[in-house]
Amino acid sequence: MEHPRAVYCPDLLSTIKKHYTRIIRRLCGVIRWYKFTLLLPMRCNKPGRPAMRIEQLEALVKIAETGSIGKAAQQMGVSQPAISVQIRQLEDELDALLLVREQRGARLTEAGAILRRHAERAIREVNEAIAAVHDLNKAGDEKSRATLRVGYSRSHLGICTRALGMLLASNPRLEVKLEEADAALIERRVANGRLDVGLIYAPVRASGVEVEEIAKKSHGVIVSRANKAMAGAKEVTLQDLAGQPLALPRRGLRVRDALDEYFRANDFSPRIAVETDTATAVLSLVREGGVFSILPAPELVDDTGLLFVPLSPRPPVQVTVLLWRTGAPKTRPIRAFESAVRELLRAK
Repeated sequence: MEHPRAVYCPDLLSTIKKHYTRIIRRLCGVIRWYKFTLLLPMRCNKPGRPAMRIEQLEALVKIAETGSIGKAAQQMGVSQPAISVQIRQLEDELDALLLVREQRGARLTEAGAILRRHAERAIREVNEAIAAVHDLNKAGDEKSRATLRVGYSRSHLGICTRALGMLLASNPRLEVKLEEADAALIERRVANGRLDVGLIYAPVRASGVEVEEIAKKSHGVIVSRANKAMAGAKEVTLQDLAGQPLALPRRGLRVRDALDEYFRANDFSPRIAVETDTATAVLSLVREGGVFSILPAPELVDDTGLLFVPLSPRPPVQVTVLLWRTGAPKTRPIRAFESAVRELLRAK
């Protein structure tokens, strides 16, 4: 009985070789991932002390923010299995369930929520430590120039420029890039890293930003010093403003939204003569004496021709906040800018 002859087929052999080479490469990748992701932390773990790592905490916080393991992995630039392993390691180390996996995402358990609060503080402190060391290294380099990208809403033009003037006087090598925009746009640009810091009115609606309250101011009436009746008053009521021409920020701005709610709550129909998106234009019109305005910040009023008079009933409080990107270090220029803004507001 004759045995069948082996048939040599170069194309088939080449295909098989490529196939098995690809399998071997993938297997090696899995082995390396297992070694460095699973075994290394176990070996480094000290008895009785969990080997918690900052990237594990960042993964937990990001999942909590996005509500999804997949979205968190995408934003962190890692694979979904890798971020799942980090969470499992945290759960094993703490002997607690941190996440509940659901069909449409994931949510934190009570233990996970507690850990998140501490994790956010730890991440912030680590980033600030890195920034402090980075600033120290830069301070020793005479050729280095720090850059600060600042976004501000139109109502904060005056306080922002004065704070930056103080900053530049004490830091001549600082480079500043300014951007004036609506609060919502500033929030997005801070969140995506196009701006280092933002100065706007609350509430903040964007995710991915840290928020710190700077000041609280009540709305009041801005009047011209030439208007003797209004300028000499200790307080102005809404009834006093009935029928008076007002220059107000345009609809859609947060200052205007707060004012409209205040008017509705007090059943007041203002006579709006001018709407604009710049506080500078409002103040210029009031200075000429033809209109009044209602604004929340006395720091907008200079001493050359305007006065701020309290309004009754008491209007809502407007909160000025400072923004910077979540996870980004609060650098020395950001801290100096915040300090200058606070100093100016205290002086008012």
